[in-house]
Parts: sequence; structure tokens; C-alpha cells
Amino acid sequence: MRKPSSRSNDASHFLLLLPLDHLGGASRMRGRSGLILKKSSRNPALTVPAENVLAFRVQRHNLDHKESRAITEVAGVCGIHAQVMSAALGQFWARSKVISPEDAYDGLWKQRSLVKTWCMRGTLHIIPRDDLDIFAGARRRVSTDRETQWMKYFGISYDDFDAVTHAIRDALDGKALTRLELLEKIAKHLGPKLRLLLKSSWNELLHPASYERVLCFGPQSGSETTFVSPKNWLKSWRNHLTPEESRMALLERYLRVYGPSDRLEFAAWAGLDPVNAKPTWESMLDRMIEVAYCGRRAWLLKDDLKALRRSEFRDPVRLIPNFDVYLAGRDRRVLTSSKEEHKRVYREAGWVSAVILAKGKVGGVWSARNPEG
Repeated sequence: MRKPSSRSNDASHFLLLLPLDHLGGASRMRGRSGLILKKSSRNPALTVPAENVLAFRVQRHNLDHKESRAITEVAGVCGIHAQVMSAALGQFWARSKVISPEDAYDGLWKQRSLVKTWCMRGTLHIIPRDDLDIFAGARRRVSTDRETQWMKYFGISYDDFDAVTHAIRDALDGKALTRLELLEKIAKHLGPKLRLLLKSSWNELLHPASYERVLCFGPQSGSETTFVSPKNWLKSWRNHLTPEESRMALLERYLRVYGPSDRLEFAAWAGLDPVNAKPTWESMLDRMIEVAYCGRRAWLLKDDLKALRRSEFRDPVRLIPNFDVYLAGRDRRVLTSSKEEHKRVYREAGWVSAVILAKGKVGGVWSARNPEG
């Protein structure tokens, strides 16, 4: 490619930057659009204001303005965090004027258009039935460092996980079982080492079955949680994506909502080892464009660039509940203005506070109280 001359007036050799009052130096010009442009560096990256990045993410999270959004539309953006069910209901409330708690329960247990399962980072999410392959399937046969260390400590192999998964598939065929019922059934088909682990670390042993889409959460049986087989429980659902296809689709969803971002942030959000995420990331690079904001470089899907540049806030102040998926993004420096504020939001033991959003940034935390005491 021909190196642009320092005298060139061709705007294609320049990069979009911040408004004029944010720019320094003499090497700038005004392009045909009237926006300020600056010569590219050795590795060109389009520079955008942090406010545009925040407005873009708020819009993509359906947090810019409450509208009459369907429940599967809201859940399909990047899932609804559901470790705490009241927080999940709050996330629906923050994004739609028409979704009630009853709608969420109906979607899960009656219509079965939604599914509750372990997926990103091994945490519980509510996702659309038709997206189960994307959100849960992306974690098939991949481990984080923590999971690998756990496997080594207990002497667990992928073959052991396969044995548990096959036992779960057989146990849940046409049945809804409580945790104790499920563990009792699968223990009969496992060796002594795995039977012992089931008593103390059953969560870690069940997670891979959810990634293989042979297990998801079923309706309550009294006060007990049940597990069901997606194949039997979810109407018309069939798995059809390979693990790499699932990760590709998950990366696209991620960039649509949390972009601009980078590979390490994607891996941390998805619960993938960065090494596992690398082939997926590199296979999508031809669809991405590099941008710069807040002194860092990140990537965005090319067809989202126009939306990023035009992004603005409709409702600048919004309330979002604790554990909101908006706060699950790993680019947290742009969300909070100090270490103290960060600690108020991202607390000990993984607790995430309910937040007042002010133009996409944390403006404070909030809590609800009963006015009657």
C-alpha cells in the first residue's frame, strides 16, 4: 500500500478523533463530514470518545430507554444473569415496559421459550431456548486456569467428565429430578473417586453437562430445584452447532453488546482460557475494525462502526439491579471513576451492587426499602 504523503489532503489517510477542543498538535484537518481528523500513526486506529462507547453499550443492552420489548429479545442480547432470581427479574424490568415477573416464569416453565442454565463463566443465566447452543455450547471442551487446577488437584480428566455427562443424559431421559435424586442416580454408574466428589463438588461436575446441553434447570418441586434434559424439555430444540461455531456466534453477540473490546476481555467474560479464545478471535478479525478510546485499543465489528459514531443517550440516568449483565463487561475502568467506587460496585464474594447509571457510568449505588418498614 502506498504510504500517504505528509502533504496529502485525502481524508482517507486520516482518522476520526475527538472533537476539536480535545485535540492537540497541528497535524489535524477537517474532513468532508465536518468531523475532526488526525493523521494515522504507524498502526492506525480510529479514535472515538468514551461517551460514544458508553452510549453504544447502553443502547445495545436495551438500557437507553424502556420500550415494549419482548422477553426473548431482552434475554437474547447476551443473556440475563440469574444467580439471584430477583436480580434476573430486575434486569427484565430495567429493559422493558411490558415484561412482568409472571412473564419470566411463564417463559421458563410454561411456554419454555426461555431456559435457565450454566453458561458464561460457569454462572447461571436465563437465555432464549433457540440460543442454547450459542451461550452454553461455547464452553464445550474448554477450561479456565481455575478449572484446570481443580481437575489436577482432584485427579479428574475429561474422560471422567464424559462419564458423568453420559450418566446424567441417561438419568434425565424423560424425567425431572431434584439435585439429590440426580446425584443418587448417576452415582450408581460412577467409580468411587467420582462418587466421593459428587458429595462435595457436585456443581463442578454438573457444569460440563450443561455445556454439552444434556442438562438445564427445570421447574421447582416444592422448595427443591429440579434438572431436566433440554432435548425432552425444550419444545422443538435441537443442538446443531459445533463448539467452534458456538464460540464464533458468542463472540459476535459479545462484540455487538460489549464492543469495542479485546480478546482477553472476551475470554474473561465468556469463561474461556485466552488460549482457547485465540482461534475464535482471529477467525473474526476480518470482520472487525480497530478503534482507540481512553488511551487503549480495542476492536469492533465493522458494521457497528456507524452506530458507534452516532450513539447518544436518550435517558441519561437509569437504575439497574444488582448483578446486571451490563456490569459483567470486563472494561470496568470506563465504568467507575475511582478504586473506592469500584469496590462499592464489585464487592466481596462476587456480589455486584445495584447501580445508578449516569450516561453509562456508575453514578452511585441504590437499594430498595419497604416504606412501611
